[in-house]
Amino acid sequence: MAEENFLVATARQVGDSLIAAIQHLITGVPDALVGLAIAIIFIALGWVIGDVFKKLVARVLQAANIDEWAKEHKLKDAIAGIPLSELIGSFVKLYVILIFLEQATAFVLLGSIRTFLNALVYYIPLVIAGLIILVLGVLLGKFVRNKVEATQHKFKKAAANIVEFIIIYVALVIALKRIGIDVSLLEYAFLVAFTVFVVLIAVVIGLGVGTAFKEDAKDFVADLKKDLR
Repeated sequence: MAEENFLVATARQVGDSLIAAIQHLITGVPDALVGLAIAIIFIALGWVIGDVFKKLVARVLQAANIDEWAKEHKLKDAIAGIPLSELIGSFVKLYVILIFLEQATAFVLLGSIRTFLNALVYYIPLVIAGLIILVLGVLLGKFVRNKVEATQHKFKKAAANIVEFIIIYVALVIALKRIGIDVSLLEYAFLVAFTVFVVLIAVVIGLGVGTAFKEDAKDFVADLKKDLR
């Protein structure tokens, strides 16, 4: 009899707990769905407003002839033919979307979705900053390359390629580091490669100087021998 009472009491406790959980789920789900719907509306609104800002910024930059400036300096090819005004406008759009996304997370009550959105809010600015650094590096590398190729130096093509590669490589390392990726191996590889490059340049310059002054050195030694006699 005591065992039956214990089983009945246990069954009741389990039943009561199950009913309470179902009731909590029933009352909690609508609030969660409402919050999720509001968050989606916020994100969609941010997308629309961001697109408006993108077009506005692009038009202002186009009026300032930034695309013509990029074309004149042969920078358009460096960014896959994308107009510079459109590229900058896209970054502005991403930033506006990020602002609305950050506000949207406050309405999300579902833990897993809120955690995901918070991760996006934290990570997207780092990605945007990294992309901006990389794009600036690509544009700067192309600009410097064009300037080097415009000179009359004998090895201008090779020098232009090397300078552009170094600038883009450094920008890539900085961008990846800004995003949060470990770039210690890339930094070490760059230091090794740069050291080898400097040594090779020094050897080439040394050989060139040695050849140029070879005859002068011979004359100097001959005059020195005469004086000693």
